[in-house]
Amino acid sequence: MDLEYLEPRRLPEAISLLEQHSRDALAIAGGTDVLPGLRSGELAPRYLVDLSKLQELAGLELTPEGNLRLGASSTFASLLRSPGIRRSFPMLSEMAGCMGTPQVRNVATVGGNLCNCSPCADSAPVLLCLNATAHLQGPAGRRDLPLAKFFLGPGRTALERGEILVELELPPLPAGAVGSYLKVGRNRGVDLAVVSLAIVGYRTDDHPSGHGFRIGLGAVAPTPIRAHESEAILAERVDEAAVVAATEAAVNAIQPIGDVRASAAYRTMVARNLTGRAIQQVLRHVA
Repeated sequence: MDLEYLEPRRLPEAISLLEQHSRDALAIAGGTDVLPGLRSGELAPRYLVDLSKLQELAGLELTPEGNLRLGASSTFASLLRSPGIRRSFPMLSEMAGCMGTPQVRNVATVGGNLCNCSPCADSAPVLLCLNATAHLQGPAGRRDLPLAKFFLGPGRTALERGEILVELELPPLPAGAVGSYLKVGRNRGVDLAVVSLAIVGYRTDDHPSGHGFRIGLGAVAPTPIRAHESEAILAERVDEAAVVAATEAAVNAIQPIGDVRASAAYRTMVARNLTGRAIQQVLRHVA
């Protein structure tokens, strides 16, 4: 079966093509996930719809209010280059530096990384912790979706027929917030995550403990997840017993599998160690 390459220049045209060809079409942006699938035969669409020329998906902007508007076609290299992101959302820069090789970062897009919906997507735990909202555009118009509701399962997103992820919007971090992205692979070089963890901590008068936490985990469940029970424990208190309880709550929230990269038992052990260490590190640095 021949593969037809389509290159829309405007968002409405791209939406129309994806709606018209439905299950026979596959969208491509940077192509770092799609092209290997095409070569292996795992992916076999009849139509390849290239979104890389759509200006509506391009660019990143920090608003005067401190929000970040991140176009879906923004590359990981652009996150590393942006002084505004390094200043206001340093976790994004830290994560981008862990994603692939320089060659991959130059073409791989944030939107593609999310829409591929791999449980080990580097960007997902960080964007979950940054309370990102996904802006989707389709035949019925625009709809906004919390990123936590975007992931439905491995390779499955909430995108409906003809819909495209156009942009992500991030609210400003709380004053004095400290964040980090931790990733364990099979080796010290470039590799997919065996377990990844993003964490944000800050001081707040809204919780009895005086602290707020957001904890995201990747590669340990069918989708990237937030450890909400862990966050609730730390909202009440942050003593040593609470850190242990929050760590165990995170472990109880995951559903790791065993595969060629790691066993379920190893992923569980790594998730426990990363979570406990990350909470302690944040507590040491939060003002």
